[in-house]
Amino acid sequence: MPPALRLASQVVAAGILVVNGVRIGFVTDYFGDAAFLFIPETFSILLTILWIVGFTNAFNFIDGLDGLSSGITAISSMSLLAVAVQFPDRAAAVLLLAALAGASLGFLRYNFGPATITMGDSGAYLLGYVLAAVSVLGALKVTAAVSVVAPILVLALPVVNITQVTLRRLRRGASPTEAANDHIHDILRQRSGSKRVTVLVLWGATMLLGIIGMLLSSTPPVLAFATIISTIVLIAAVSLLRLAEVRRLGDVPT
Repeated sequence: MPPALRLASQVVAAGILVVNGVRIGFVTDYFGDAAFLFIPETFSILLTILWIVGFTNAFNFIDGLDGLSSGITAISSMSLLAVAVQFPDRAAAVLLLAALAGASLGFLRYNFGPATITMGDSGAYLLGYVLAAVSVLGALKVTAAVSVVAPILVLALPVVNITQVTLRRLRRGASPTEAANDHIHDILRQRSGSKRVTVLVLWGATMLLGIIGMLLSSTPPVLAFATIISTIVLIAAVSLLRLAEVRRLGDVPT
């Protein structure tokens, strides 16, 4: 599908959420006396569509190495789950995040390098869309203190990547949709010389951002610690299962 048709489809998908009431309706007022600054309806709709479409594409851009995007999904989902689970009116977000974490871990079992399956553009779009939507549905509105900061931090790596890629390509006069090896994972892989090390480093960066996001959302220490340990153990378990399979079949990791 050409980029314009993909973008139009994503706008329609984001619009479905908006007409069903999933919107960024306010932001935290850090400098004034009010807890929130409510956003006018028109701007709220545009901001929500921009966030969902932008992050959907940002997540597709980060899907460049075996296990990278599925691991990032698992870590981000677990972190956002720890934030959303604190509030009794976030049941929909909790359910979606738990399902997304489980699905991404199951996929990682066969996607960790050398992968036997890959998600492709459609899989990455789906993960990015769900993460963006659920952040609006649950995590962006959890408390007055962190109604925006926590989920943006947790999901920051794909956003930083697509931002620097877009700026690099525009600076050299190329289209942002043009394929090139200028993503964060490409740069790290060239410097480290290892795909697996690159994936582990970016997983670690996502975990660190998740920890900061949980701390900023006033997540209880016990819950934050349990989330960190659970995430590490689960990702390590499915990755080691894949490595054991690789050794059994005689494949050579790259």
